[in-house]
Amino acid sequence: MKHKKLCIRLMLAGAIFGLVACGPKSPEERSARIQKKVTNKLELNETQAAEFKKVADALVAARQNLRSDRAELYEKTEVLLASENLSPDQILQLVNPKIEQVQKEVPKIAELLANFHKTLNPEQRKKLVKFVAKVKKHHMKH
Repeated sequence: MKHKKLCIRLMLAGAIFGLVACGPKSPEERSARIQKKVTNKLELNETQAAEFKKVADALVAARQNLRSDRAELYEKTEVLLASENLSPDQILQLVNPKIEQVQKEVPKIAELLANFHKTLNPEQRKKLVKFVAKVKKHHMKH
């Protein structure tokens, strides 16, 4: 019985490792995979695909900017949590720079997304809505 459980665990671990190892490794690789999928699903022409690439690249860059000082943020959080007193002002002082970064990035991405949207025809917009609904349904499971 112990041997059977061990075998099942090893098989599950191998399957999980195999799935993780085969997936995209970096944000850029994930972005390229998503761009390819969207381009195919919406049947984008070269101009539309180029506009979508601008959106995807901006999202990857924004993500990297937001995560650039992640280790330092965790260290500061740990220090705050270990302190005798924790005030709302200390928390806001820690969080506000990230909020400002997001507020700085969002208008750029919104403009690029609006520009991409303008290039789509009505049929492509319908496909986009279906695609987003499918992605939403998948992510809501987790």
